[in-house]
Amino acid sequence: MKALNSCLVIGAAFLLAACSTVPGNSATDADASLPVAPADRSVGVKGVDWASHMQACLADAGWEVEVTRDGGVSLEVPPEQSGSYDAASESCIESWEEVYPQPELTDELLRELYAAELTARECLIREGYPASEPISEAVYVAEYQANGGPSWIAYDVVQQANVAQEEWFRINEVCPQAGEQVLGVAGGFPAR
Repeated sequence: MKALNSCLVIGAAFLLAACSTVPGNSATDADASLPVAPADRSVGVKGVDWASHMQACLADAGWEVEVTRDGGVSLEVPPEQSGSYDAASESCIESWEEVYPQPELTDELLRELYAAELTARECLIREGYPASEPISEAVYVAEYQANGGPSWIAYDVVQQANVAQEEWFRINEVCPQAGEQVLGVAGGFPAR
């Protein structure tokens, strides 16, 4: 089955580039899941147009993509071409990292990100999403330092709800993810 892939910008040090299925764009929504960033990808800094970089770079590699309204890029990748796409995407991410190296990860930034996760959580609850129990700030920071990401993020409940693409865009506008709150970068997904 073809699924719409989306590479979402997520900005600085501890935020990652994700390439995965976006709900509402596969043969059935039940087959789709929200993007979750792999822990081995990092992208540049606040205010730089990552999506345009990825769009141009992937076009150079033969992949036509569209910039999405949440700061990512999207395209349909047939399963038999996923290896080729993954290689092109990897190369584009590496070219981005050469220009915009990952800044130093600090406990202060992680504490700020944790506070933003709690803000996003409260907003999601107001919007009718179920409450998820957050981990402590100390555990959040320690997990990020040790594993490149925490075991809990506020948006886990949205991902588990398998929402349609329009709801994904709406809830991200109403309740910005932690990365957007801290760094001003749309589509922010912490590492997993």
